[in-house]
Amino acid sequence: MSCNRWVLVLLLAGGAFAMSASAQVVSPPTPRGFVTRNVGDSQNINADVSVLQQPSPPSPALIKTLRMRIDGLIRQRRYDEAEAAAMDLLQRAPNDESAIAYLQMIQNARLAMEAPLQKMIVPKIEFREATLSDVLSFLHTMSGELSPDKKPISFVFHAPSGTTIPTVTLSLHQAPMLDVLRYITTTTGLAYKVEPHAVIIFKPQPKAPPPPVAPTTP
Repeated sequence: MSCNRWVLVLLLAGGAFAMSASAQVVSPPTPRGFVTRNVGDSQNINADVSVLQQPSPPSPALIKTLRMRIDGLIRQRRYDEAEAAAMDLLQRAPNDESAIAYLQMIQNARLAMEAPLQKMIVPKIEFREATLSDVLSFLHTMSGELSPDKKPISFVFHAPSGTTIPTVTLSLHQAPMLDVLRYITTTTGLAYKVEPHAVIIFKPQPKAPPPPVAPTTP
């Protein structure tokens, strides 16, 4: 074989190697045509996916709107709604310090509303299998006698119709009214919350069961 033929064979072999080294992977056709991606771009693919999975941060305008709403609810002393709005803000912007400040402010306001009940000392309370309405009526009358301004506190019971409430049996002496309230709600499976103009007794909703855990494969 002549020298020129050897040179031609080497050039052809080198070209084939160069073509295989720059090979591309062609993904299945899409409605817009074929998509090509260079071999070795798996890191870029993972980076693109991680960016798509990250939730977009809320806009400054949205954060300002949420803060204004929380401020208004706190001024109106609608603390349950304010707490829900503050939690929403905290979920949208975990690093927002105002959301944590709002939650602390709401907690302090609730403690301040409970303070008068803690200062009211009930001299004696005796009940044996009494109805809840009778007990709440007694607390209403007693709060008027013990409060500095002689204004009784309203005790309101909220529960779905048909809710069965057990009777109340207790015997306490020189107990703060807040402790009496806690004892009554604990023994009857109820809960309470102190609002600006009333104490609400309610039946708490059962907690939803946690989602089932998928079995792990060995």
